[in-house]
Amino acid sequence: MDNFPTEVKEKLNSLIDDIANVSWLYCTDPGHNFTRSRKLDFANTMRFIIAMGGGTVNEEMMEFFHYDLDCSPTQSAFNQQRSHVKYEAFQQLFKEFVSAYPGNKLYDGYQLLACDGSHVVYATNPQNTEDYVKPQKEGDKGYNQLHLNALYDIVNRTFVDAIIQPGVKQDEHLALYDMLEHYEPANPSHTILTVDRGYESYNLIAQLSEKKMRFVIRAKDFTANSLLSSFIDERPDSDEFDIRIKRFISRSKSKSVLGNPKVYKYITPSKNFRYLTLGDLPSLYYMDFRVVRVKITADSYECLITNLPEWEFPPTRLKEIYHMRWNLESAFRQLKYAVGMMNFHAKKVEYIKQEIFAKLIVYNFSEIIASQASISKNAQKKNKHNYKLNYSMASKICHKFLKSIADEHPPDIIGWIQRFLSVDKDEDRAFPRNLRGIGAVSFHYRVA
Repeated sequence: MDNFPTEVKEKLNSLIDDIANVSWLYCTDPGHNFTRSRKLDFANTMRFIIAMGGGTVNEEMMEFFHYDLDCSPTQSAFNQQRSHVKYEAFQQLFKEFVSAYPGNKLYDGYQLLACDGSHVVYATNPQNTEDYVKPQKEGDKGYNQLHLNALYDIVNRTFVDAIIQPGVKQDEHLALYDMLEHYEPANPSHTILTVDRGYESYNLIAQLSEKKMRFVIRAKDFTANSLLSSFIDERPDSDEFDIRIKRFISRSKSKSVLGNPKVYKYITPSKNFRYLTLGDLPSLYYMDFRVVRVKITADSYECLITNLPEWEFPPTRLKEIYHMRWNLESAFRQLKYAVGMMNFHAKKVEYIKQEIFAKLIVYNFSEIIASQASISKNAQKKNKHNYKLNYSMASKICHKFLKSIADEHPPDIIGWIQRFLSVDKDEDRAFPRNLRGIGAVSFHYRVA
């Protein structure tokens, strides 16, 4: 039997203990919180929040403490203990767990990253004005939401960083900037970031260039409000093309700058560009990138901005890389519905943030173990096909394993995950999105 799942679980518990050893850094009232011996100490409070599923707090408490009346605390005791823990404790645990398992799978020698955001809806509370979305018309209901910004490793299928913002005051550009500032790739020149429309900006291009990273950025077509509108004179007549853009970025309004639009790109002082400040040196910032327009469907095209070399990454490969970005969309769906980042156990924003980072940890925990199961299955020579994960079942198996007693003989986790693998048909399928109303899962309706 493969011991890898046990090793991952022991590592996670070890990291929790490390944070508990400096718990005063993450307590709301250091010196007073967790000073007495209780059933729920700092470490077990964290473990319980991480292990919680979709049931009520009382149901989850009974299962976590294995129906032991003497050991199981009350719900009010839990609520009191969790109020002493800052959500940053879970954020730090998430980061340390990511560092412990960075992943070694690559795409033709390149690490592939994707960034996007997703709304996280929780119990309606109009008093939380930063998160409350007012109804648009009479008869509609308002709702509360946070915005989860995530940096995701596409090939290793793990979240590598995350920032939570107020739902009404979200700023995806700022979140991505902050995550990139803190991210240190092992090999920057072989690390590719891919993002969707809306993220494109000169500031992002400059930031990635300064970090020596590669990028594939989907941009709006050559329309009036597009970043590419400044280069419309250089657009070829063909529907598909691959051109190189070279410009000196400047805030100067001199005649030489404004009179040579094919050499200089003027940006206003109000536009965010951290690598060029009016009146400071250097007065110019040089940019060199490709604009590639590719056909997506019979009648639709997309523009991609990249600094990848033409000889290694022709348009067909860029299209493939961008398509792989959709793995992040799938990860958000799995995070919400398979891992359970829809079933919160509180109304306070601080507690919601605790549970969001807890679910990110559980997602990575499940994916790290499930990936090992997939690798070992596909490595068998007798296989005629490649196999893909049933992530919903894999996450349930790993979640049950996470809640099991430490000294209990563990089941064959890898074997159980492999039982639910299915043949990867490798079909490039596309389905229309079914839009639904937004709402939180009620406290009254929880899974059994």
